[in-house]
Amino acid sequence: MADRPEGRRSSRPRIALLTHTFPEQIGEFAFLAPEISRLANDFDVVLIPSQVARANLWPLPPGVWLQSGFSEYRPRWSVMLASLFRAVAFPSTYREMLAFGWRGLSPRVAATVVARASRIMSARQWFRRYLSRSDVDAVYSWWADGFGYGMAWAASDLGIPSVARAHGYEVFDERDRLGRIPFQRETIASFDLIFPVSQAGAAFLSHKFPAAAERIRVRYLGVEPSPGDGLRSTDGVFRILSCSSCIEVKRVELLASGILELAREHPQFKFQWTHIGDGPTLQFARDLIRSAPDMHERCYFPGVLPPSTVRKWMAERPYDVFVNVSSSEGLPVTLMEAASSGIPLVATDVGGNSEIVQDQVGYLLPRDPTPRQLADVLYEFSLLHPVDVQTMSLSAKQVWANQFSADSNYARFVQDLCSVSDDVPNPPR
Repeated sequence: MADRPEGRRSSRPRIALLTHTFPEQIGEFAFLAPEISRLANDFDVVLIPSQVARANLWPLPPGVWLQSGFSEYRPRWSVMLASLFRAVAFPSTYREMLAFGWRGLSPRVAATVVARASRIMSARQWFRRYLSRSDVDAVYSWWADGFGYGMAWAASDLGIPSVARAHGYEVFDERDRLGRIPFQRETIASFDLIFPVSQAGAAFLSHKFPAAAERIRVRYLGVEPSPGDGLRSTDGVFRILSCSSCIEVKRVELLASGILELAREHPQFKFQWTHIGDGPTLQFARDLIRSAPDMHERCYFPGVLPPSTVRKWMAERPYDVFVNVSSSEGLPVTLMEAASSGIPLVATDVGGNSEIVQDQVGYLLPRDPTPRQLADVLYEFSLLHPVDVQTMSLSAKQVWANQFSADSNYARFVQDLCSVSDDVPNPPR
């Protein structure tokens, strides 16, 4: 599956869309599939993953093509070596090292900065060749990261407009393992328009880069309607659901500690916890649960499930609360999915979580809750009167319909892309 020959194209605008792994049905798939399905109604879309899409590919709708050239180009030794030389010769590489102060002299920081600069260079080289012969009207990166910067730089060289979404890890410095995001200023400046997926992300970027503020516009992601009305428990068992990768920022082990505290403080309380997802911290969470007698019978870890299965579970199984305790976020799609099924929400007050966990929808935890605080909130939820639970459930669905509907949000985004070449302010280059 590849882009059609350059001489053949429809009368519709053509957009090159840079992803990480999509259309492989992992990672971005749950978030991008609804968007691509709608973009394809108005555009010819060329998907360009930065990583080789090998298996379990999403069947592409009419009007969408896969161009795998970039992901095949990057791993070549000759390309990696040339990109490394260009990175070392890139003046911004040394400015980025200096921005870290004395830490920029450490091998860890210096090597990371050079490696990221080489990504920018490899993307710029490939996209300059590709865009010069592809008859693309605009480029769109789903992430405001180094690969996106390289693509936008190449597009600027050729006079092609560029846009990007900005989520969490490419927005907030605490998400970067260096504690600061290298090349972020240049990345934001390289795009004609930046679309953060949360108000929090937009505010952060606008404050950090005021010269770019007029080119930063919030555009929420969206999810489809729930496949069912959603159920609440009726058997006296309080059911807790969470869904995320098991990585440090998601703090699944903190949630496990809160669950243990809940059991210790209220030994007669009947509850079950289900966590959907996998990753390096899952085993630690499992070990915490196993440290307490009989807790393994009340906790269920089904691993990674297909997005359609997750939606079906939310709609057809009785869950009383959905929990997210991340230390940093953009605006989690799983919160949107839970809200569409009418599941009340509990989440830490980080990133854009407060934009969906509104009054009557759930409860915002502090940024760094203790296990005891989490346990207390969950227990308080279990004591709510059924009328209050129903009100909260209806409010969650209303927030989804008003702010996070795929139909509404992607229709607006399509309009943004249609007009991108006409109304973008001139970015500094």
